[in-house]
Amino acid sequence: NVVKEGAATQVLSISIVYDDKIILLGLKEMPQDMQDRIITNTNKYFEKFGGEYKFKYIKYDDEFDMLYAFFYKMIPKMPILTGWNFLNYDWLYLVNRARKLSKWTNGKEYKIDPAVSSLTKRMNKIWSTEFEVPAHRMIFDYMQLYEICERFEDAKTITLSWDGEQSGIGLGIVAKFQTFEPEDTTIDITDVDTW
Repeated sequence: NVVKEGAATQVLSISIVYDDKIILLGLKEMPQDMQDRIITNTNKYFEKFGGEYKFKYIKYDDEFDMLYAFFYKMIPKMPILTGWNFLNYDWLYLVNRARKLSKWTNGKEYKIDPAVSSLTKRMNKIWSTEFEVPAHRMIFDYMQLYEICERFEDAKTITLSWDGEQSGIGLGIVAKFQTFEPEDTTIDITDVDTW
């Protein structure tokens, strides 16, 4: 597991996807032709689903500035955080890495407090795990859902949709189980060295 002392590798990029937007935060310059390839390949892939995405790259001068913006400016605006193995790896690493960093400006040391990602500025330790989550912020880890649902032999894939009417509570996530064989979803990213 990743612990604070072990979060030694610099975070080079963070991707955020919502609605039809992809935002990539990064530390290196990204030429426009590379950005164009990313959006072209992404839209080509999602064309079969009727989706078209917009892409924005934001370059930061250093890792501290990028993680500061992520925790202080972006996460507080996100109603839900989600990803594959998000809690056990991505979130855990980002929190521990942020706590490890500091920056001196005009003789004053600044640190990142991941608790700002919570509406109450508090992190809750999850029992029998290595991670903390922001209080009152929904985090949905697809891997955890998969691990729970893999017990069902008929469920070969899981699709999620927002379904406010059927849930009876105005807004909810409904897991729908479908049985089908997925097609090849291989994406060639060998020419993208900044990911």
